[in-house]
Amino acid sequence: MQEELISKRKRGYFSFLLGRSRCYGVLLTVFLVAVLKEASAVPTDADRDGRSELILASTTTDSILQFTAHDLATNSESSIGTIGALGDHLAVGPWTLSGKPQIAVVSKGTDTLSWKLLNSDSQIMEASFGTPTDTFISGADLNGDGLIDAISTSGSTRKRRWSISSSLFSSDRSDSSFSFGFSNELPLYIHTAGRDLVALLSIGTRGQTVLRTFDTTTGKSRRIRLRRAPALLTPLPLHFSSSESGLVYAMNSGTDTKLIYHSLNARSVVETGTVPITGTVVIGDYLPEDGEEVAIYHEGRLLVHSRSADTVTEFLVPSGSSGSAPAGIPVDEININTFAPVSYPTPSPPSAPPSSPAPPSSPPAEGLTGVCASSSSIAPGELLIKSEPSNHIGRQDPRTTGYTVVCSRLCPAQLRYAQFFYSNGEFAGAVAKYGVFSGNGRPRMYGAVGQAPQHDAASIAAKAATIGNGKLYLQISAASTGAETVCKEFNPIGRNGSL
Repeated sequence: MQEELISKRKRGYFSFLLGRSRCYGVLLTVFLVAVLKEASAVPTDADRDGRSELILASTTTDSILQFTAHDLATNSESSIGTIGALGDHLAVGPWTLSGKPQIAVVSKGTDTLSWKLLNSDSQIMEASFGTPTDTFISGADLNGDGLIDAISTSGSTRKRRWSISSSLFSSDRSDSSFSFGFSNELPLYIHTAGRDLVALLSIGTRGQTVLRTFDTTTGKSRRIRLRRAPALLTPLPLHFSSSESGLVYAMNSGTDTKLIYHSLNARSVVETGTVPITGTVVIGDYLPEDGEEVAIYHEGRLLVHSRSADTVTEFLVPSGSSGSAPAGIPVDEININTFAPVSYPTPSPPSAPPSSPAPPSSPPAEGLTGVCASSSSIAPGELLIKSEPSNHIGRQDPRTTGYTVVCSRLCPAQLRYAQFFYSNGEFAGAVAKYGVFSGNGRPRMYGAVGQAPQHDAASIAAKAATIGNGKLYLQISAASTGAETVCKEFNPIGRNGSL
């Protein structure tokens, strides 16, 4: 089932962002003119009709990963097969000349990364490449042969080391390595003329974001300064058309997803758009028009944004005779991940103040009033508290499991640490400052940072539902005990407040 939602083009959107310095995306000045190689094979096209299928990954009862392809044109589904287990990372794309989507998984071994490919004949092919501490990348074709290459990179020392494996699952496998960049830069890749380039994002001494690229075929590198780039936001490479490429920035605003498209040919932002849901961002060739599209998937709904027309097309993806939303998460060919803790290109988070109190192990005798002498709901513009992870944070980052607090007019500019409690006064968790929000310069806070331990928002929400009114209370005052303590009440699930 397909429904087109016509949305108005937001012509004034980006000038508004510039005027108020509320940068959800990045203004780039990229000196690359891209002429794309022919898209001879769509990485997620299972039936070879030239359109991407929606590929969903789910688990069996014994935690084995299983994959299904959902044809959006015929509203049908087919099984691709099973490979890997819960905890593996996915690497989808043309690994061999099979002409069909191929699912590979990456798992962590003792000393190496194990790559396994579900071949077109349902046979499993295996290869070892990289180490468990590396960042690994799949989806890029660095030599222009039409097949994606495996990439691993590490920055345990000041210099960043890269390894490339072409034809990873073939007898013609070819490995190479080189040094490019530094350990504090964030790795990714971009599309250019005929092949892809490895790239790095970093933040300079004056706070500007810098993109550096390296062509593994010619050995040439370039350095491009990105204007007004917010920290921690990574763009996704996108084929705009057969003759144009670019980057797209997807920003979860709570109720919808904002998209900003930057053309590498035009060297500027060329379109913006809005998709009226939030969910998992996937890239594919879903519509009968030139180039790839950005889509958002959530519980059986796939909303595809047309960059050129600024329209949104909705596909409903029922499963079986019940018509219910199918289980699983969508996957595409872009994968940048690691089994090691993620290091982002931002200034080091400050240590918590020495006076931060140790969290209480049990509720105070006074109950909630022992930690919150007064409390109130969050008023608009005071601060934002959300339970869902931000798009810019990698799945393996420990911050993704907990709450995010973004300060606005309520929080002191120097706030470094804050605790939150159940409605009976029992300690629930804590957040600590990790940089500032680019829109207002106020603290952005997470668990698993500084003195704040990692916490799990889902588990806390489940426990909160069994205590009192089911709410949580963030202690936002300078005082941590006594009559001066002030708290803000919030719901354990979803978004609370606004900026």
